[in-house]
Amino acid sequence: MYSAMSPSPIAAASLGQVYKARLKYSEQLVAVKVQRPGIENTIGRDFYLLRGLGFLINKYVDIITTDAVALIDEFARRVFQELNYVQEGQNARRFKKLYADKQDILVPDIFWDYTSAKVLTMEWIEGVKLNQQAAIEGQGLKVLDLVNIGIQCSLRQLLEYGYFHADPHPGNILATPEGKLAFLDFGMMSETPEDARVAIIGHVVHMVNRDYEAMARDYYALDFLKPEVDVSPIVPALKNFFDDALDSTVSELNFKTIVDGLGAVLYQYPFNGKSYFVLSIMRLHLNFAETVI
Repeated sequence: MYSAMSPSPIAAASLGQVYKARLKYSEQLVAVKVQRPGIENTIGRDFYLLRGLGFLINKYVDIITTDAVALIDEFARRVFQELNYVQEGQNARRFKKLYADKQDILVPDIFWDYTSAKVLTMEWIEGVKLNQQAAIEGQGLKVLDLVNIGIQCSLRQLLEYGYFHADPHPGNILATPEGKLAFLDFGMMSETPEDARVAIIGHVVHMVNRDYEAMARDYYALDFLKPEVDVSPIVPALKNFFDDALDSTVSELNFKTIVDGLGAVLYQYPFNGKSYFVLSIMRLHLNFAETVI
């Protein structure tokens, strides 16, 4: 299967380890992602304990109105999706197809004959992590060009395709010597339907126009709130926070602070688990942008 493999992992995460290897039949370099033994049982036990804590929060902590158990269940569902490496390979194939017209986006090929639920074999890609700016510039690349590629890609993911990378930290994205952005890890992906994408755009417009009543109603379209929830108490909270944020000059405006402030509003009202996951993804994309700028 493999003619050679690195004796130790070249990268490690909580769910698996990555080795550099060479295919026996073609001598092509590949990255082999191997799931940690027993990790499924470990994660299951951890989330079982967290659910117990969630029940206690729901019962005794009045300041948190969100269903803590539902929130934990949503994140558990996302984490368990990452344990199926066949699904991750399919995610990579779909992402690659969506960006086939973008010459500056690179997605590794998957070697399906060497892939299973617990082992993923993909094309090896040479590159530099995006937070290593000196190394990037040492290759003759401009960091600002990569930032522009990344921002355009993030916007297309969130607003055009509605299929987006849910873990875009610098370790999962490389700058290649050719000046391309290479996406590596597709274990955690998410989708947003077209009506929700339209609602996100409307939400931003309403925020800029300080139409906080419309902003609050957007949460129905985004499926963050049940239809029977009264949004009128949310309006003053949005106004109190965003009036201050939007009074800042462009140079002072910090979008990560805005997203964090929105999260503080969410914790006060009965938003569902999906809203927190989407908010977390927004934070990650903003953290990614801040890291490489």
